[in-house]
Amino acid sequence: MLNIRQQTRAEKPQRQKAAPSPACRAGAEGEEMTFATHHERQFMEYLRGTGWVKGATLPSSKLVVSLLNKGWIEQQVQGPKNEIFYRMTDVGLEALKAPVPGGRPSKAKGK
Repeated sequence: MLNIRQQTRAEKPQRQKAAPSPACRAGAEGEEMTFATHHERQFMEYLRGTGWVKGATLPSSKLVVSLLNKGWIEQQVQGPKNEIFYRMTDVGLEALKAPVPGGRPSKAKGK
């Protein structure tokens, strides 16, 4: 009969984490990122070119607060019901257009 026992957490080989990209390091050191992440891009694409969008039609999330803090979107209260509306700012448009730094190097063609 085989004597098989499970490895404890301390015995298991540890995976090495990949070095963070320069963009991640910049964010960790307190510098502001000048490009939008995937979720930020997706949200701002929805707002792009539409003018003011009613806040009730948007999902409530920390993303809205984050974009407001970065100055990429702005908020305004309008109408008799004091409803909140959002739109993308010029700074947000520039962040949306900014290229996202590459993560992994692409493989060369033909190899």
